[in-house]
Parts: sequence; C-alpha cells; structure tokens
Amino acid sequence: MFIGTLNEILPAIIDTLLLWEEFNMQCPRCKSRMYSEKFYDFVRSFNAWKCVCCGELLDSTILVNRARSNNTHLG
Repeated sequence: MFIGTLNEILPAIIDTLLLWEEFNMQCPRCKSRMYSEKFYDFVRSFNAWKCVCCGELLDSTILVNRARSNNTHLG
C-alpha cells in the first residue's frame, strides 16, 4: 500500500483519470458534462477537465490547492 502526502498522491491520481477519455466526468459546479482538453504553458503541457456548460476547469494543481484550502485529507 502506498502512503504519501497529498502533494504526492493526488496529482498522480488525477493525471491518470485525465488520460482516460471514456471516464464520465461531471462538473462539480453545474453538474454538466466535462471533457478532457490539453493545455500548454511556457514550460509544459498538461491535461485538464473543462465543463461544456459553465467553463469550470479542473486539473491536478487546482484540486490540490482546493484540498489544501479546505483542509481536506485523503485516506
């Protein structure tokens, strides 16, 4: 069993889910459908979920930061 910090576990899990295109992702804001999209910045590219209705964007960094701000612990 792998035990690690939130910073180690969550990004790996989210990145794995983002690569799985058949995964049925639902927007946490409006409950509409989300799709995987590839984004680029100056250093790297990354996958994220984007809502077709409200434009909500979720990636591993966003989810880690939200979990930190909510003091959420996984496990």
